Amino acid sequence: MFTQRLILAIGLTVCSLCLHAQDSLLLRDYHFVKQQDPWLTSYNTAALIRYAHSNIAEAELSATKENGGFTNFNKPSDAFQLNTGIESFYRISHRTVLTGHISYQSYDGKDMTGSAFIPYSTSSNFRPFDIVEDSLTNAGEKHLDTYYLGGAIGSSITDYLAIGAKIDYTA
Repeated sequence: MFTQRLILAIGLTVCSLCLHAQDSLLLRDYHFVKQQDPWLTSYNTAALIRYAHSNIAEAELSATKENGGFTNFNKPSDAFQLNTGIESFYRISHRTVLTGHISYQSYDGKDMTGSAFIPYSTSSNFRPFDIVEDSLTNAGEKHLDTYYLGGAIGSSITDYLAIGAKIDYTA
C-alpha cells in the first residue's frame, strides 16, 4: 500500500513538473504570447500596457526559389524571393510597453510581363490606368526591394487612463 502511494505521489510530481515546463515554454513562444491577448495586435496602441510577460523577440529569415513551366502571363517562370525581419515586445517600466518590427523583402523575377506598376495592396488590383506589357516575346527581369519599419508605444497615465502612438513606414 505504501509503495503504491509513493509511486502515485512521484507520478503526480513528475506530471506537474512537465505541465509547468510546458507553460514556461509556451510563454517563450513569440506567436503564442502575441496571440494570447487580442489587444496586443489591435490598432489601439494604448492597449499595449496589457502586455504582462517578460521581454520577447523573434527574428526570421526565409528564401523561396521558384522554377515553373506553366505560369500566368504576368508571373515569372524563374523567381527568387528573400524575406528577413525581426519583431519584439519590450516593457520599459511597469507603465510603458514598446513594440516594433523591421523587415526587408527582395524579389527577383525573370521572363516577366504584365503591369509596370507595383500593386499597393495584395487584395486589390484596381488602378485608374495601367501600362501592361503582354507580349511574350518582350519578357524581361523585374526586381523589387521592400523595407518595412513600424513601432508603437503604450503608456498608462493613471490606473484607468492610457495613451499610445504608432508609426508605420514602407519604402
